[in-house]
Amino acid sequence: MIAPFMAKNVYSFGIIPIYRNKSGKLLFLLVRHLEGHTFRTGANGGHWAFPKGHPKDGEDSLSAAMREFKEETGIEEVEVIKDKKFEEHYSFSAHGTPVNKTVTYYLGIVGDSTVTIQEEELQDYAWVTYQDGLSLMTFEEGRDVLRQAHDYLVKYRV
Repeated sequence: MIAPFMAKNVYSFGIIPIYRNKSGKLLFLLVRHLEGHTFRTGANGGHWAFPKGHPKDGEDSLSAAMREFKEETGIEEVEVIKDKKFEEHYSFSAHGTPVNKTVTYYLGIVGDSTVTIQEEELQDYAWVTYQDGLSLMTFEEGRDVLRQAHDYLVKYRV
């Protein structure tokens, strides 16, 4: 017998943007999505997260992550660390259908902190320290990814 309600698996890809300011401090770029941009509860007023989005047909994960990053932030120059990925997993319901989502992130080092947000999807952005990012990030899964990325950067002195 086929289960009457199968969960839908959805995948997104993104960049964890990192900028080293003039004093040498690492900053992470978080973007604030427009209100109603997610089906997840707890995102009142728009949720804070790393830039990410869905792939287009035939697009691989890195190409999708880089395209979405450029579209959402306007940043074109990014040095991606391709051999290290971070994932977050979460579930929610969209129009009564259960959804399991996996987001795969790549680390991206940027040399210019100038951001031009995609106003159709985003309402704000912030370059934040690790500690401020933990406070600002809306969902625990995102905070876990930030922790893992920070630990990797500290360990490998990126």
